[in-house]
Amino acid sequence: MDAAPILSVSNLTVAVGDSQDVLVQDFELSLGSGEITAIVGESGSGKSIACLAVMQLLQPGLSRVSACVEYNNQRLDGLSESQLRKYRGKHVAYVFQDPLSSLNPVLSVYAHFNEVYTAHFPELNVAQKKQRAMQMLAEVGLSEMQNISDRYAHQLSGGQRQRLLLALALAADPQVLIADEITTALDPAVQQKIVDLLSTLCKSRNLAVAFITHDIALARQIADNILVMHQSRVVELNDCQSLFDYPQHPATVKLLQSAQHNCTVGTSNDEDGLVLDAIDLSIAYLVPRIFGKARLVEVINNISFKLFKGQTLAVVGKSGSGKSTIARAVAGLAQHLDGQLNLYLENEVVHLHQDDQQALRPYRKHISMVFQDPVSSLNPLLRVHKSVSEPLLVHTDMTAEQRLQRATELLTEVGLNPAQIAHRLPSELSGGQCQRVAIARALALDPAIIVCDEALASLDMTAQHEITELLLSLQQQRQLCLLFISHDYKLVEGIAHNILSLDDHASEG
Repeated sequence: MDAAPILSVSNLTVAVGDSQDVLVQDFELSLGSGEITAIVGESGSGKSIACLAVMQLLQPGLSRVSACVEYNNQRLDGLSESQLRKYRGKHVAYVFQDPLSSLNPVLSVYAHFNEVYTAHFPELNVAQKKQRAMQMLAEVGLSEMQNISDRYAHQLSGGQRQRLLLALALAADPQVLIADEITTALDPAVQQKIVDLLSTLCKSRNLAVAFITHDIALARQIADNILVMHQSRVVELNDCQSLFDYPQHPATVKLLQSAQHNCTVGTSNDEDGLVLDAIDLSIAYLVPRIFGKARLVEVINNISFKLFKGQTLAVVGKSGSGKSTIARAVAGLAQHLDGQLNLYLENEVVHLHQDDQQALRPYRKHISMVFQDPVSSLNPLLRVHKSVSEPLLVHTDMTAEQRLQRATELLTEVGLNPAQIAHRLPSELSGGQCQRVAIARALALDPAIIVCDEALASLDMTAQHEITELLLSLQQQRQLCLLFISHDYKLVEGIAHNILSLDDHASEG
């Protein structure tokens, strides 16, 4: 970088409390105006924690041991919390990895913008705030949605929530934007749109961008420079082309090799043993109104599919197409179903489309779900081993010692080190590590079906391959059924026996 960086970080170290367990060691970063620096690395390498520590946004239990942070030649590392608030959002904005936890569930879309403008632009009147909010929504492709400003976070898909977070981060016209895995849960078309938008904004606004991702191929599309992290440290930094042409560190080479890897499935199993059957299935949800009756909105219209023992059915589609709605219905967590959705167990048939949720509870142990949002799906107050063993506490008579032993085995199966992970809280893990914990929990009861709702989306390429191989191995050993929800057609083509596309069956909801 020729010009002086607008944001400079050096000697940044983060540890768990006062312990010697270091999560980030001697992190360094320089961001120049009009440039995008991608921060890549495997899940748990410290990418997100390092950037959160820059503006002192760490979760309780983590501490920034040392750091030198300069913004426009102004030292920020010694500022108090009240002084830092003047820089957050207005000068340095952060788009978080977890969209659902970042949005207030009781505030409408416009109310979120109103908070930003009230804090940073108190001179704006109501009409000006609404106009600017709609302009920002238009920039991220949400303005055409009906009554978008009056909607709430739970009424948006994962991709729509992430685009909303990007609009909110840019609302105060910051000079630095830290984007933490913002394309992770988006389908390829929307992902490309967000990447193009970031690139355009970077140039038009002379914005300095730190783009955190586990996808080094995606980083190549957008970044001027790439910083590679491995085991809590920065191991390589170079301009994009040089790093791809002449990688120096083994961790970089491994990331590049993983990005080129395509996992394939062998021959399809015989279609014997029907486990799940959807016949003319339609799914709707209620939209509450302040005045008048709630409105019923149909998300899925008249679809049919079958899932057989030992096979994988992939449900793919764009953000908002209803993929996660199907996942919730299969898990017995959706209401307002028409048609049939039947679960075939060894000696009985369970009608998952029935309205009696109480009657379905005994059968939920046969269907485990790995949710799209790993952080929100884990209890923030439970240690990892207790989260993994929680289904065993509810459905078995195992002792505490037996549950701990089983949790240790499951954590090992999903590629985590129980000695390091088992006694941590979710807030002390990366997004990828949280998702692996969620997968371990889903395996606890040896279910007939595992519903994977974007289960690989938050993992780096290497971890995606490892978890995919694990799921396929478990499937072969136990004749497990997988309902695989994804926006990535390329990924599911390599692992699914059958694919159901929702692009022609559902509308944006």
